[in-house]
Amino acid sequence: MRTTTKAIAMAILGLLVVAASANAQVFRCEAGGRTVFSDRRCDADAVAVDPRPAAGDFDRAAAAARDAQTSRIRAGLEADEAERRAAREAAEASREAERGAQARRCSELRLRAQELASRAARIDDPKRARRERAKATQAADDLWWACRTLG
Repeated sequence: MRTTTKAIAMAILGLLVVAASANAQVFRCEAGGRTVFSDRRCDADAVAVDPRPAAGDFDRAAAAARDAQTSRIRAGLEADEAERRAAREAAEASREAERGAQARRCSELRLRAQELASRAARIDDPKRARRERAKATQAADDLWWACRTLG
């Protein structure tokens, strides 16, 4: 019996402590440029703050509307990103096609320059050899100007 009375007394004491702490005040102060929360006033400018959580009704319809709006925005952003990705891939494919065409053109110019240089080396007539060397030099210059960016 004594144990029951003791347990009841402890329960009442516990409830009193909880009730006292529930009514405790919290103060917000500025200390050293920082915001500090305390159960005592830090200075004369301390502001009492209500420590209870905000009370209010949860509006399921408004939450559903916000979720739907968020989903629409996310879907729009994903569509925009897919469009940008497709444009980047198309641009890269176009650049690759241009590089391939330029590489083929450079191969043709290189072959032409080699043929002209070879032909100029086989000619015995000085006038004709000079003309062929000029053509070979022009072909080498064309090759350099057209293919200098390919490396």
